[in-house]
Amino acid sequence: MIDTRRLRAFVEVARAGTYLAAAARLHVAQPALWKQVRSLEAELGVRLFERTGRRVRLTAAGSDLLLHAERVLDGTERLRRHADDLAAGRAGSVTVACVPPHVERILARVVGSFRAAHPDVRVRLREHGTATELREALLSGAADVATASAGLAGLSGFPLYDVNVVALPPPGHRLRRSDTVTVEELAGEPLVVSPRGYLSREQLEQACRAAGFEPTIEAESASPRALAALAEAGVGTAVVADDALGSESGALPLVAEPPLRTVVWLYRAPAEPTPATEAFVAAARAAAAYPKR
Repeated sequence: MIDTRRLRAFVEVARAGTYLAAAARLHVAQPALWKQVRSLEAELGVRLFERTGRRVRLTAAGSDLLLHAERVLDGTERLRRHADDLAAGRAGSVTVACVPPHVERILARVVGSFRAAHPDVRVRLREHGTATELREALLSGAADVATASAGLAGLSGFPLYDVNVVALPPPGHRLRRSDTVTVEELAGEPLVVSPRGYLSREQLEQACRAAGFEPTIEAESASPRALAALAEAGVGTAVVADDALGSESGALPLVAEPPLRTVVWLYRAPAEPTPATEAFVAAARAAAAYPKR
């Protein structure tokens, strides 16, 4: 592998026209510079310069190789600058594993503020369906951080915001006569819910069984908006996490004991984080609804 210091010596001598001037530019002794050029000539097997009095002139081979040497040095400098940017968190990428509601509730805001402060860092959002998939994304290295509304054992993180399970009865339904819906009132009611593996579904089933009945599942969908559409069409009462619905959804708090509530956390991958990832984590911590830890 060619020593870039020798290439630099060659290029500076070619630009300056003398070893003396090139040595002054590079802040090295003239004999040392001459040895570097001679070593490069020996390594390449060609003469690079010929003397014309006190000056030197590129040979035909030297003229041809000068352009290549400049390109190599330019590439080396770009590599060094990019490495500096990576080390300082000014470049690179951050992959975030999440589910769509987390994007709407907080991640869109975090990504926006982060990109404004770090315009050369690319943020990739990778949507998943369940906590198991989110955990696997972190452990496999497919994601740098993940948002999850269930505890991911063995992974470190911090809370972002609360999530409550709510009910969305069809228009004109008797359950709309009150400001809340109790779990007991769902007995025998057709329900539209998320598939198994989703936290809202798990909490609903646990609460119904604690109240002495099995929920009547009429339809399932992984899309909160689809569940809301099914409720609007009278198919059944939708049971969904409130961060999946807009503030104007008309959803009612679903009352149970213990409360059907969880917390969305930001988790880090177990690998050593890059500076860009650390900067993203700091932006998410600043946007969290919980007291900063």
